[in-house]
Amino acid sequence: MTMHDEFADRQELVEYLAYQLVLGRLAIILGAGVSKPCGLPEWDSLIQRLFSMHRATPPDESPQRQAEYFRLTYFAGDPQGFVDAIHQVLYANVVTDFATLRENGTLAAIASLVMASHRGNASEVITFNFDNLLEMFLGYHGFVTTSVFREAHWKQSADVTIYHPHGLIPFDPTQDRSKGDDIVFDQSSYSAIVGKADNPWRQTALTILRRRTCLFIGLSGRDDNLDSMLNECRDQHACRDNNTAYWGVTFSTASDDVARKIWQARGVYYSKIADYEQDLPTFLFAICQHAASIRKVPS
Repeated sequence: MTMHDEFADRQELVEYLAYQLVLGRLAIILGAGVSKPCGLPEWDSLIQRLFSMHRATPPDESPQRQAEYFRLTYFAGDPQGFVDAIHQVLYANVVTDFATLRENGTLAAIASLVMASHRGNASEVITFNFDNLLEMFLGYHGFVTTSVFREAHWKQSADVTIYHPHGLIPFDPTQDRSKGDDIVFDQSSYSAIVGKADNPWRQTALTILRRRTCLFIGLSGRDDNLDSMLNECRDQHACRDNNTAYWGVTFSTASDDVARKIWQARGVYYSKIADYEQDLPTFLFAICQHAASIRKVPS
């Protein structure tokens, strides 16, 4: 896969990613687009909901500065209250029973990729979301997951490890979660981590990204923290040894030439999909199916 046109051929891309899955070289990086079909808001909508709690309107600033203004205005010195507020609007009217979650085709396809199998699996996931819907979905299937949301953490035995570098706010408010000071959401928290080489989360994420072919799902590419890591991986990824054209693939329903050029300048192929309900799940399931055919033992 040394040529752009090979990645542009959907069947060739499926076969390549299936081979990476068999080798244990596939990683999944998630953004808010994955949880949106379940009723969870994207970043802009989340901020709007927070201000609406106080019958206020966000100022005309960047989303990070809006979030910081909200925190300083309503929860200065109250990090616990800040997390409680995010939880309240994040899961407002969200239903998380198994029947509802399984209707999300993309979530089901991602779960198939990470579930243990002889055909290989992507056992490490990085999510920039606060929610734990993937953990819940895998739990319904009887899989053991561990959610990592602290910089200092013990290694644990699990079927799937899901890293939350921006923090974790689970659906069940009684479960362990990130503290307000550990949530990466506003301008101050972003400024504290972006580009910081000694940040433990950055090193954890880069270790995963540099050694695997990465699937970016539900991400706009506008996150400064992620973008700084993409730039670093472009020049340090293991695929440079065999001249692979791209070290990752991102999926988008938009024909956005600006986003395409920016992602691909960072070494990530921009794959246009029709939708997240049918087209993307079909593609992801095809990876699993082709990987299974590679590993099939002759009778």
